[in-house]
Amino acid sequence: MREARTHPRTLVVGIDADAGAMRERSAAAGRSQGHLGLPNALFLVVGAERLPHDLDGLADELRVTLPWGSLLHGAIGPETWFVELIHRLLRPGGRAQLVLSTDPREVAAGLPRLDSVSARALADTYARGGLQPLCVRRVTTADVNELGSSWAKRLGIPARREAWFFGLRAPVGRGHVQR
Repeated sequence: MREARTHPRTLVVGIDADAGAMRERSAAAGRSQGHLGLPNALFLVVGAERLPHDLDGLADELRVTLPWGSLLHGAIGPETWFVELIHRLLRPGGRAQLVLSTDPREVAAGLPRLDSVSARALADTYARGGLQPLCVRRVTTADVNELGSSWAKRLGIPARREAWFFGLRAPVGRGHVQR
């Protein structure tokens, strides 16, 4: 919602498979700026795997912040469907920002523990999938404040739980996935 308020000429789309996760923000967007709300904020209740193709190629920027469930598995694998989704949604040269973290239960269930070595290996995997890594680093307290993620604060990132920031760019030229 902060993005929609800060950039009123930009369409900001919040997506979550769990409607409850967006309830407060979507209600606040409806109340903001008088009775008109934030007309540039849109909220979709849908799993990332089923995003409509109407969104293909529209995103200059894509943010995935502390996903869980199938989205976390897709991002940390990374699974082919997730890499293809990033390509599909981003415009040529568009950027993706991923903030990823795993807890001991997820590691016990087979996901890799993210550390400096596995984070760099994950970035290399994204590169092989055609997404240029721009940045790979630990998430800082300043990042958490910038993200405005109440979930990140509840998890205690970075003091109690480590998270990693990945900046990726979609190809600009011939290698870009056609829509």
